[in-house]
Amino acid sequence: MSGFHRRMLRYSRIMAVASGAAIPMPTVWPSITLALCLLFWLAARRWRDALDVLRGNRIAQLALALYLLFALGVVLGDSRLASGWDMLGKYRKLLYIPVLMWILREAAWRQRALDAFLATILLTLVASWLQFLDLLPAGPPGQEYTVFKSSVTQGILIAFGTYLLLWKGRFDKRRRWLWWCLALFAGANVLINPGRTGYLLLILLTLVFLYQQWRWQGLAVGILLSTTAIALAWQVSPVFHLRIQQLETHLPAYDDCRDTSSSVSRLQFYWRGLSLITARPLGYGTGAFAQAYRKNANDDACPATSNPHNQYLLNAIQIGLPGLLLWLTLLGMEWRLRLRLETPQRQLAAAFVLSMAVASLLNSMLMDFTEGHWFAFFSALLYAPLTRKAP
Repeated sequence: MSGFHRRMLRYSRIMAVASGAAIPMPTVWPSITLALCLLFWLAARRWRDALDVLRGNRIAQLALALYLLFALGVVLGDSRLASGWDMLGKYRKLLYIPVLMWILREAAWRQRALDAFLATILLTLVASWLQFLDLLPAGPPGQEYTVFKSSVTQGILIAFGTYLLLWKGRFDKRRRWLWWCLALFAGANVLINPGRTGYLLLILLTLVFLYQQWRWQGLAVGILLSTTAIALAWQVSPVFHLRIQQLETHLPAYDDCRDTSSSVSRLQFYWRGLSLITARPLGYGTGAFAQAYRKNANDDACPATSNPHNQYLLNAIQIGLPGLLLWLTLLGMEWRLRLRLETPQRQLAAAFVLSMAVASLLNSMLMDFTEGHWFAFFSALLYAPLTRKAP
């Protein structure tokens, strides 16, 4: 490689690290850093290396296959071409996976990228606690202690960041208690925000970590600690108390279209989404969900939506049962291939895949901007070492 191409390659790696730091930041930052990353990578004339990754990495192959299936859904589906292409653009994160796998193929750069992501999580955590202490302006009603993202997205990222801090403490014995104290503050921050997906992931990932650390004894302790933490949060966190109480109030009215709370709306999305799948198992086309759902919902005078808040459901309605099966296969392959990673990365991969699988039941994780970038970034970072043919 010439000196110019080497510099371009180094810049692409720097931008890949910056894209990890940008995930919890405002939407424009991941867009800029990833665009520069791809631009420098193309300038380095290493685009053929992505083909090597595709030939040698099953995760990259499945991600590309899923994207191509969405592209096919634009052509063969019922949606208008404009809405189909717009929806296809939301899934372009799948194309980043093979490129980022090659750019982050060296362990040192993967470590820098992981540290950059964690640094921004800590920045978000500090700013959120400063809002809680009235040292920074609070956000809008219902989002008072969120910083760069919505309460749902921040809850997901901070819950995963809590596990990441616990994981760092396990393998960094010299600063273990520092990492674990930071994890305690991160977990508490999840509970002062209204994102209920964050609550669920926090409990799940705490149990995962304790099981990884102490096996079944750790799992038993984790259940006890989780129960205690929930009881404590119920007493001291007004936001947590209110959000759980809303579930008790609204869930019995799951079939009432006049109840527009998020929990009831999700149940209505799921119920009507299942009827759409039953009526057309091969899907309605990429970008056709809103149109198909509106027609179905109008029969009961229920409000329409363009997002069912469930990635499994969204895939099945858009690109049919093959799309659902391919998404499950991608997650299942990541779960299976984690066993080939070294112990620290294997444990982190287990937590990541479980987080994605569970959160996809409650959110359209792959379609949503931040969550989709988070999936692409960590899929590349964790599974880059498994490419069979070295570039």
